[in-house]
Amino acid sequence: MTLLGRIRRAACPSVFGLLYGPLAPLYDPVSRFFFAGQWEAWQAAALEFVTGHEVLEIGFGTGDLLLEMCRRGLAPAGVDPSAEMRAIARGKLRSTGYCVRLLPARASSLPFPADSFDSVVCTFPSAYILEAATWVEARRVLRPGGSFVVVLSGSLRPVDHRSRLLIRFHRLVYGTAARARPPFEVPISGLRASYHAVASGRGTAHVLVARKGGESE
Repeated sequence: MTLLGRIRRAACPSVFGLLYGPLAPLYDPVSRFFFAGQWEAWQAAALEFVTGHEVLEIGFGTGDLLLEMCRRGLAPAGVDPSAEMRAIARGKLRSTGYCVRLLPARASSLPFPADSFDSVVCTFPSAYILEAATWVEARRVLRPGGSFVVVLSGSLRPVDHRSRLLIRFHRLVYGTAARARPPFEVPISGLRASYHAVASGRGTAHVLVARKGGESE
């Protein structure tokens, strides 16, 4: 691995860890600025593939997608281990009059009975998305025919000077692989996967949809 690669591997988790902890109030402005205002659009791309009414969001962060689900008439719940993120999300929801169940839990141990949700969503997950336990739990809490929708990444298009500069910055931070959807294999059986590219104003969201088989399948 090159020196730049070693620096990238060491620095990125530390920076993102701070944004989920003491620097959580900076999460929204940082994500909007460094992704040309596309972050929320890429998150919302998950909702194109949601089925049913009751939806669980894993790692909801500052709660923007939860808020959008409420506005669309869905009944969301969320889990996130970060106390700072839960506080920010709860404040956003309360200020708009919505009440959503937010719990301190990790993807590998969801505090819900089997067959609790019509869909499960997750946007821009960290390394936990590679763990089989995450997928076992998502499959467990999904009802038959439900889908686990994961926004794996988003990529900007060079539509203007700002976008071109940000694309160069992303290559420096994430490496060239960040420009396209990374290859991903669902680590467990019992889920049928498909990949989708959802265009936004300045870029594309790369979405994985893994559907749980119905009772008759």
